Amino acid sequence: MNLLVFSDIHGNFEKVEKIGEELKKSDAIIIAGDITHFDHKEKAEEIIKAFAVYNNKILAVSGNCDYPDVENILVSNDWSIHRKIKNINGYSFFGIGGSLPCPVKTPNEYSEDQFNSFIQELKNQLQTESHKILITHQPPLNTNVDKINAKNVGSLSIRKLIEEVQPLLVISGHIHEAQGTDEIGNTKIINPGAFKDGNYVFIKLIDSQCITLEFKKI
Repeated sequence: MNLLVFSDIHGNFEKVEKIGEELKKSDAIIIAGDITHFDHKEKAEEIIKAFAVYNNKILAVSGNCDYPDVENILVSNDWSIHRKIKNINGYSFFGIGGSLPCPVKTPNEYSEDQFNSFIQELKNQLQTESHKILITHQPPLNTNVDKINAKNVGSLSIRKLIEEVQPLLVISGHIHEAQGTDEIGNTKIINPGAFKDGNYVFIKLIDSQCITLEFKKI
């Protein structure tokens, strides 16, 4: 299973054509939110279609900088993984979009209680799933991928979900400064960095093993 992982595009998608061949060879394209920079569904569709020209196997959540109607276009194109589970090649992908409230209000925010509600919906469906991969814009709390100026700003409810169900991988974004990896138990957590700056990640999986994890930059 080969994945190309992106987050925090923020409307800067002009470089997509430079990685067209990589996109074609991937089994799935992961987009972990902030597709637009405070824009609506029409812009989000334009951006994701730039990826879909090469590969339409796209799994995406919206971010806090995407207006709520972005989710509508993700759903109508069958790209959305928010509050859903999708199975591809024996791997179960599930997702949560949006973020916790930010210091300056953004269009697509949820409380921890709302995240908990989404998580309960998903957990009821995840019991029999194996090789689980979580896609979330908001990172889990107290990890290397949720730090701004040494302060942890992640979600406690998402962390508890990871501790309980132990997905194989967690893909998160949101915190541009926190590109990198961490682990919670047996779960590897990855922030690919902001694609607006040319950052993305290639992952190769075989069964329950992450064989290759390569941070890349255009």
